[in-house]
Amino acid sequence: MLKVLRHATAIGLALAGAPALGERLPFDGGERASTPSLATDPARGLVLTWQTRDDAGAALRYALLDANGRELRRGVVAQGSDWFVNWADFPSLVVLDNNDWVTYWLQKSAPDTYAYDLRVTRSTNGGGRWSEPLTPHDDATPTEHGFATLLAAGGARVQLLWLDGRHSLGAATDHAAGHTDEEGPMSLRGAVLDWHDRILEPAELDARSCSCCQTDAARIGKRTLVVYRDRSDAQVRDIALVERDAKGIWSSPQIVHADGWKVTACPVNGPAIAANGKTALIAWPTLADGPMSIRYVVREGGTNSPMRELEVGTEVSGRVDASAAANGGFAVSWLSAGKTGGVLKLATLDAGGKLLQVRDVAALEPGRSTGHPRLMWYRGAHYLTWTESTGAGNTRIAIERIAP
Repeated sequence: MLKVLRHATAIGLALAGAPALGERLPFDGGERASTPSLATDPARGLVLTWQTRDDAGAALRYALLDANGRELRRGVVAQGSDWFVNWADFPSLVVLDNNDWVTYWLQKSAPDTYAYDLRVTRSTNGGGRWSEPLTPHDDATPTEHGFATLLAAGGARVQLLWLDGRHSLGAATDHAAGHTDEEGPMSLRGAVLDWHDRILEPAELDARSCSCCQTDAARIGKRTLVVYRDRSDAQVRDIALVERDAKGIWSSPQIVHADGWKVTACPVNGPAIAANGKTALIAWPTLADGPMSIRYVVREGGTNSPMRELEVGTEVSGRVDASAAANGGFAVSWLSAGKTGGVLKLATLDAGGKLLQVRDVAALEPGRSTGHPRLMWYRGAHYLTWTESTGAGNTRIAIERIAP
C-alpha cells in the first residue's frame, strides 16, 4: 500500500511541480522581525502578527491588511524585556465570533531557558486597545507552557490549548534534545476564556504528550478538534486527536494514523488541521518509515480516510500548515528542498483529499531562520508568510499571495 501511495504521489508531483507564480506583497515589519502568523477578520481584513527584537527586549505587533496586501493600520500589542522569543514556539491571533481579537506572547517565569508562561490579551476594537494580560494556567511552576492554539468558541469565548510542563521536574535545556523520561511528562491542557476574561473549564486532555511540537485545532459546527503529537511510554510519537462535543465533553485521545515513529527526542515538528464545511484535513510529518514523509487524512463524521502522502524524501523537513481552499477543498504547505536549496511548497486538494497540484512558492534558507511558515485562505487566494534572513543576523517578514 505504501509503495503504491508513494508512486502515485511522485506522478502527481511530476505533473504539478510548476512555480506558484505568486505575488510578493510589500511589507516592512522592521529589523529582526520574525515569527509571523495570520488570521482573518471578516469585518476588517487579514491580520498579521509578528515579533520584533532590539536591545531593550521584544514586542508583539500586528498589521491589518486588505486582500491585496495594502496595509490599513498597524500597532503594538505589548512589549517586554523578559519574553521568550523562539522560532518554533510563537504567538498567534484568533478573531472570535463577536469580532474580538485574542492573542498571546510567552514570558519567562524563571532563569531556565525554557521556563515560561502564556500571557493572553484581548482587544474589543480591532487592536486599538488591549486588556491586561492574564495567564490561563495556575500551576505557578517554573516550567514550559507554550505551543499554544487559540480557537473561537462562540460569541466572545475562546478555546485555549497548550503544552504544559507542570508535571515535569524542571524546564528543558533544549527543545529537541531535552524532555527525557527522568524529567517527567509534558501534558496537553485546555481552558476557555469568557467575555469577562475568566478562565473556565480547565482540563488536562492528555497526560503525556510530545514535549515541543506545535498544536492545532479546528471547529466544525459545535465540535472542536485538536491535533498534537502524542508520546507513548515506548517513545512512539504519532499524531493524536481529542474532540470536544457540543456539550463540552472531551473525548479520550485517539491516534490519527499508526505511523509507529519511535524517537527519543522531540522532533519539534507538529501537525496541522483545517476545516471546510463538515470536513477536516489533518496533515503531519513523520520519519516512521525512513525518509521524512508529509502525510494527511480527511476526516468526516468521526471517521478518517486512508492515509495519503504528499511528498517523501530525504530533502523533506516538514513544518506543515493547512487551510481551507476553493470549492470545499484544502491546502497544505511544508518545507522541502529544490535544486538550489530549501523550498516552501504548497499543495491544493479537493474536498475528498485528492491531490490537485503541488507548487513551489519560494526558495528558503535551510535551518531555523525560516521559522514555521503560516498558511491562510482569504477571499479567493492563498496567503503564506514566513521569516526571511537578510544577513548579518537580521530577519524580515515575507508574505506571498497565491491565486488558486
